[in-house]
Amino acid sequence: MSAQTIRKALGLLQDDPDGEDAWGDLREALGFVSDAEPATPKDFDLSLEELYDLLGSALRAHEARREHDAVAEILRFLSALARGTPREAGFVKELARVYDEELLSEEHATRAFTRLAEIAPGATDAEDALEKAAAKREKWNELVARYQEEANGANDSSFKSSLLVRAAETLYRYGRGAPSTSDQPESLRGGAKKKKKEKGAAANGGGGSHPALPDMIAKLSEARTLDPRSRRAAQLLERVYREEGRFEDVAATLSSFAMETSAKEEKVAGFLRLARVLRKKLGAEERAVSAYEQVIDLHPGQQEATSALVQHFSEKEMWEHLIALYDEQLAGGGVPSGQEAGVILQIAMLNWRMRNKPEAAEPYFERLRRTEPAHPGMLEFFREQAKKSGDTARLATILTDAQRSLPDGVEKGKLGAEVANLAEEGANAAKAIEQWRTVLRQDPANKDAREALKRLYRVTGGWSALADLLRNELERISPDDGAQRLPILREIAGLYRDHIKSDSALVTVLSQITALDPSDAAAVRELVRVYDALGRWRDLLTAQMKLAELDANPETKTDLYRQVARRWLEQFSNVQNAVTAYEALHEVDGNDVEASQKLKELYVKRRSFPQLYALYEKQLPSAEGAAKIELLTEMAKLAAERLDRGAAAIELQKQILALDPNAAGVL
Repeated sequence: MSAQTIRKALGLLQDDPDGEDAWGDLREALGFVSDAEPATPKDFDLSLEELYDLLGSALRAHEARREHDAVAEILRFLSALARGTPREAGFVKELARVYDEELLSEEHATRAFTRLAEIAPGATDAEDALEKAAAKREKWNELVARYQEEANGANDSSFKSSLLVRAAETLYRYGRGAPSTSDQPESLRGGAKKKKKEKGAAANGGGGSHPALPDMIAKLSEARTLDPRSRRAAQLLERVYREEGRFEDVAATLSSFAMETSAKEEKVAGFLRLARVLRKKLGAEERAVSAYEQVIDLHPGQQEATSALVQHFSEKEMWEHLIALYDEQLAGGGVPSGQEAGVILQIAMLNWRMRNKPEAAEPYFERLRRTEPAHPGMLEFFREQAKKSGDTARLATILTDAQRSLPDGVEKGKLGAEVANLAEEGANAAKAIEQWRTVLRQDPANKDAREALKRLYRVTGGWSALADLLRNELERISPDDGAQRLPILREIAGLYRDHIKSDSALVTVLSQITALDPSDAAAVRELVRVYDALGRWRDLLTAQMKLAELDANPETKTDLYRQVARRWLEQFSNVQNAVTAYEALHEVDGNDVEASQKLKELYVKRRSFPQLYALYEKQLPSAEGAAKIELLTEMAKLAAERLDRGAAAIELQKQILALDPNAAGVL
């Protein structure tokens, strides 16, 4: 069995309790073979308790509208589902009461009371009801005659009305199987009979039009004339007319009773049934609308009446009527607690979109704003109005309130960005910065917020804040990701150099740049400048050496190496570092006299004879004449005396003889 089928059928029956297709679907889903047989066992895809709740809720709704046929049918389902359990007796007892007191169905009431006596032995109310029914069944025609006779002699209109109603009820309950009019007592005779509707016949245990129909109608009509507030008279007369298909008479009866009765619940139920008859049986939509309006006057917010009126006014585009309906519900307390905002929104949207009257909609949107500061529809209205009026300051206030009401998240971030943009458009940079910073705190990955803050800090000269922002961005990037880190580091370096004027902070940033990109000559050159300004000489010399390696200009290279070498010697007396610098200088310019002389001195001083020999080797190709002979002589001496390279010394001496056969001391 499908729970969805049951829910759908019950929903359709709430709208039309006469819907035979819906009743058929419900019977089939619950396992009913026929009206006379109980439900057959079925596998339900919801629990029995859930099923009881569903049917019980539907039953109460039908009961409120006095739709007793539907009430009896649902009670029959509940009784069958509870068969053999302690709950069955309660359902059967109520079913018997409805058949007996409301539907006046002798056959069905007897069957229900009999079942109640079976499952609840000693139930005196069931036994008493069966005994009374049997006694009345035997002399019902005499009862009718007696009630009529007493009514004829009664002076009190209310009492006379009640006697006539009793007579009519007895006729309705027992007179269905009576002989033809000519064989009946005088009180049962009447005009031509009409064929009874199948539904009414089934519910009351017989078929065909009621033999005493004209007499019943006459008695009930007189009873209502005597006592227009008689619920029993109106109820039975309505029932008789329904069974005969006389729906105009049904409508007239319901209208009269609903107008006359003083009980609010009876009035509401009467007007609801009247509206349904007018819509579904007579197709009188306008008259049905009037009936539903009567319901709303009595019970603001009544669901069925509200839905029907909303649908009607919407289809007819009667927006003023629809707004008035919603307004009355708000004023009359007809809106369920917690749903006021939805109704206020409906009124606001109708004025805005349907009537094109934003000035009428604004008070309702303001009212909605007090309860739901971040309602999307409300915010959209104020955005559009601000666009037309140019009042962005008010919009910013509204959006700020909305932002505060939201928890941290995407939506709050979007509103913050919108407020920031408005502030920026209004030349309120401080406000814009504050908003963008809030957005960034909530969403550190928000790219728009970062770019906007960068732009605003540059415009306002907030260089330190911009540097902090860039450093924060840097922290979100892997230390090894040079491609992403280098552009940010270079931007920070520019801030420290050009705006913040902090060489000490600049050193740290430049060092990070050169660590990621050792070939960045501009960063190294800037380090040279900063170290010089800060007097950090050792760091300066290291940076100058690095810059000399990177610079492509030979003159610049030689100048840098010379400066480094001299300072290592003169300022720090560091021969090793001076040698390294002079060697680099000599590598760039092998003819540099200072480099050659200093290296020779330093090599001799440090007894670095292999290095001195290598220096001479490099100088040899460019030497000529006496200078070359002198160089060869020095090399031969080093080879023989310091390097233990006799063969090389002999070869060098031969080169000297080749240049000068008379060279002293060679032979």
